[in-house]
Amino acid sequence: MARLLDGATPKLLTTDPPYGVSLDGSWRDGVYNALGLAEKTYMRVSGQPDADDATGSPGGSDSCSWHLRQPRAGPTARPILPCMRGNSELGTVPAQRRGFGDRQATTARLRHAWRLLAFALVASAAVVFVLEIIGEVVLGSGRVAIDYRTYIPAAQSWLDGDGFYRSWQLAGPYQLVNPAVMYPPTALVLFVPAVFLPPLGWWLVPAALTVIGLWGARPPTWRWPFIAICLLYPNTLWLVLSGNPDIWAVAFLALATRWPASSAWIVLKPTLAPLAVLGMRTRRWWLFVAALTIVSAALVLMWRDYVVVLMNARGDRATFLWVVYETPLLAIPLLVGWNGPRGRGSARTVSVSIEHPRTAPDERGRALTR
Repeated sequence: MARLLDGATPKLLTTDPPYGVSLDGSWRDGVYNALGLAEKTYMRVSGQPDADDATGSPGGSDSCSWHLRQPRAGPTARPILPCMRGNSELGTVPAQRRGFGDRQATTARLRHAWRLLAFALVASAAVVFVLEIIGEVVLGSGRVAIDYRTYIPAAQSWLDGDGFYRSWQLAGPYQLVNPAVMYPPTALVLFVPAVFLPPLGWWLVPAALTVIGLWGARPPTWRWPFIAICLLYPNTLWLVLSGNPDIWAVAFLALATRWPASSAWIVLKPTLAPLAVLGMRTRRWWLFVAALTIVSAALVLMWRDYVVVLMNARGDRATFLWVVYETPLLAIPLLVGWNGPRGRGSARTVSVSIEHPRTAPDERGRALTR
């Protein structure tokens, strides 16, 4: 061992004791054994007179006996191996445990089939979603980039000194249709940088941020069908194709599953502001909110125009209920990454060690909080 460690000091020793050596499964009772009381061991335990004798199986002829062989000297020496005996070459387990094993195998097969089905649903939905986007772009649909062509020119107009909101929105009541600008002045934080990006960057940047936020996420299988439903929801395709700023909200939510403070930027769209509270318990979140507050104060003269624009709007889309149609798209990053396990190397990986399985529940709690 000294040669193996070469002066290093191990911090963790993980062992896998041989089966049948002082085996006692009763400690699981009342701890986390949801399947009921543990059965008494039917394997050989230490203390029997001849450890090299495999004829005295305590479980009878229909049993599995594991024991330790004494290592033999000389070139034929071999390590400790388990020895099984029973009615077949592979050995058998006690009759009272056969049904339990069969149920376990059946349950495992059903779970495997469910995972395959759920994966097939998500994969099919993703393929259909991508093909629909390609079809709309190739066919030159009028829906492509319709929101992008509304908000980015408005930001350019503001830079040119001509105002952010349309004159007809400020003149009096109007029907809420494109190209109406319905975002608050703070949205210029998002729109102005986009003026200097190539048009495709409006989609590629939030897509890249979404991948970064969700990288390594492994959502539970039960969420996969819901992810497929959200992808196939008609308005999801519309929001992505049109270049609606919701694609940036998706990116911020995806980042918030890894770095919760990122949710603060969702307030750039007021109807989605409730989602911003997801990270409010972090100090960085409050720093982001403070920065947005400073920007809002700098644009205070534009807030009066924003209130007028909201009051003059008419039509079905001039209500907060319109956010219902955006919910499936916004739910996707939460279904994929929120409170789910991450792959190796993720910042959300947590390791907990329990020193002894017989530790009482209250003692385990104190040990984990040290």
